[in-house]
Amino acid sequence: MKIYNVERKEAYDPDTEPSKIDDDDLQYLDKKDYEYIICSYAQDMWSGEGAAVLKDINGKFMFIELGHCSCYGPLEERNPKCIYSLEEIIKLLDKHCKDTYGGYAKAVAEKLKELEGGINNETGYYNYSLR
Repeated sequence: MKIYNVERKEAYDPDTEPSKIDDDDLQYLDKKDYEYIICSYAQDMWSGEGAAVLKDINGKFMFIELGHCSCYGPLEERNPKCIYSLEEIIKLLDKHCKDTYGGYAKAVAEKLKELEGGINNETGYYNYSLR
């Protein structure tokens, strides 16, 4: 499973800093079931926040709000089921871009659209031919 760590463009809380999800954080996932994960994550000494999208080997997607405290990790005790099509996950991410985790969701959405051919790199606009 490939890991893509992306940083949000908006300013972080002064007490947090960007952090990368790595293989240790993925120990609770069955990696053979997933093609990739895109993560935008930040943490301070005791807690963290962020967003991620998983793509499984069947081409389905899942959105996850990430977080942790000092006693568990960002993906611990999760058993994500990828149930969304590309069109559905893009709509879900667009909705999440407007909420509290918007900066994290935007960073993940941009990378997802890049990976799945959703953004025309020349124009910067969404390529609707995916629909």
